Amino acid sequence: MQEININKYVTFKPQDQWLTYQLDRCKIYTDHNNQAPAYCFAKKGIFCIFIAKKYIQQGGQVLVELLKHELAHGYFGHLRYMKGKVKDRQILNILFDCSIHVNAADHTVLQTVGNICTYESCNLPVLPPQLIYENLKQDKSFNQDMFIETHLHDELGKQKPISDLEHQ
Repeated sequence: MQEININKYVTFKPQDQWLTYQLDRCKIYTDHNNQAPAYCFAKKGIFCIFIAKKYIQQGGQVLVELLKHELAHGYFGHLRYMKGKVKDRQILNILFDCSIHVNAADHTVLQTVGNICTYESCNLPVLPPQLIYENLKQDKSFNQDMFIETHLHDELGKQKPISDLEHQ
């Protein structure tokens, strides 16, 4: 994986210029080998984003929406919940993706990348992800495995938990 300067690959439209200030605060990585379109992670306390080389080379609005999506995970503090049991992390990641697609990233543009979770596609009410998660945990009829299998499309939920140091 190599670190890149994303500003060499993307031009932001006026409504997305705020991204330039946010992207200076994180590191962007890419490579040809990773199958995931994009994901975020913490490395030595720094928020990092991985984007597959083909999407960087393609550029355009798909790249901008991938950046928005991953930045939203960081902005909303979603990484701090990526501890504990794998299934819990996976369910939370699905719910976080749904919340991001309300207004932070355009899910219709991202559909070209793959299946995208929205509250509508997951048949869920538009509520804060943690609230939905707590409600699902209490629902005895909720099938975790089926929900994960049907809706998990993001690599972050499949990764190992972050360390206590990274969590801090």
